[in-house]
Amino acid sequence: MPLLSLWTGMRLNECAQVRTDDMAVMDGVDVILIHEDEEGDKLLKTDVSERFVPIRSELKQMGFLNLCHPKGKRVYYSDPFQKWCRRFLTSIGAKTPKTSFHSFRHCY
Repeated sequence: MPLLSLWTGMRLNECAQVRTDDMAVMDGVDVILIHEDEEGDKLLKTDVSERFVPIRSELKQMGFLNLCHPKGKRVYYSDPFQKWCRRFLTSIGAKTPKTSFHSFRHCY
């Protein structure tokens, strides 16, 4: 998820709730479709969050298209990874009040 966010600017929950059926080809370019689903299982932060983003070839080479993550106990798919990321940043001494997973997005 850090590489996905770093190379796309996607939010943490957008990264976490991507499914293989969110992959498409537009004008010959592999993209990720960011959208809500009919079941109401996938969420967008705002109405204008619906969009598509190109998939970097490096992500495909790493097997990104085959990944799937379980949903956390709350509403968001990102919950388990967000907790892991917080613990990881703390363990390596990189956690500050302004450092979080979203630092990738802020640098995009």
